[in-house]
Amino acid sequence: MEQFMSRDLNFYQLRLIRRELSLLAIYRNKGRQPRITQVAYWRASAIPFVVGVAFFISRYLGLDDTQSTMTAAILFGGLLLADMHLFVSNAPAWIFARQTIDWGQVARLHKNFVGEAIDLSQPPVKNRWDTVRVPQSYLKGIGGMYQSMANQSPTVVQVISQSPEFRVIGILTLLTVASLMLAPDFVGFSLSVYFFLFAWNAKRVKAAVDFHLTWPVLKHAFNWDSIRGLS
Repeated sequence: MEQFMSRDLNFYQLRLIRRELSLLAIYRNKGRQPRITQVAYWRASAIPFVVGVAFFISRYLGLDDTQSTMTAAILFGGLLLADMHLFVSNAPAWIFARQTIDWGQVARLHKNFVGEAIDLSQPPVKNRWDTVRVPQSYLKGIGGMYQSMANQSPTVVQVISQSPEFRVIGILTLLTVASLMLAPDFVGFSLSVYFFLFAWNAKRVKAAVDFHLTWPVLKHAFNWDSIRGLS
């Protein structure tokens, strides 16, 4: 099954899947930790590319190297803050995953997609993220969503178009373009505000897209009897 799916996945999807499987193994063996502190996360991160693009946009719009570096740094900081916010806010989803994941299947998927055999037979390491209190209704809601996606999930285009953050980015872009035309002397300020707000919203859109790109494989890491039991 995994070999068949590998032929149907593009390069970016494979990198994302390898990253998520590596992070799951780390969470199991070392406890849940911020993603941005893990090397595996950065192997499939688009942050360096996005920050580089922000720098060149700033230079193109007339800022010097120092100003461009500052605007790119603001974008970088916004992306890191948004990532940490997602990490904290997704703590309940980790409780759901911990209760429903088939770790033996994770080990098999890890070997197939990452190419490394891992030992997940030992009791999982727990930290404060494993003691988060989550209402049973929340777990049932996640279980119901996963079951509805088991056979058919939204396309990436649908995920993006249905995201309120994507619409916010569109409005921010129009406002920023208008401010650059009406107040060209405040390019640095306009770009700094735009990049920070863009980072905060774009990170949430990308997280949703990444989830749907990895879902065709990661859905096989769950024990569906456990999910149906929660629902």
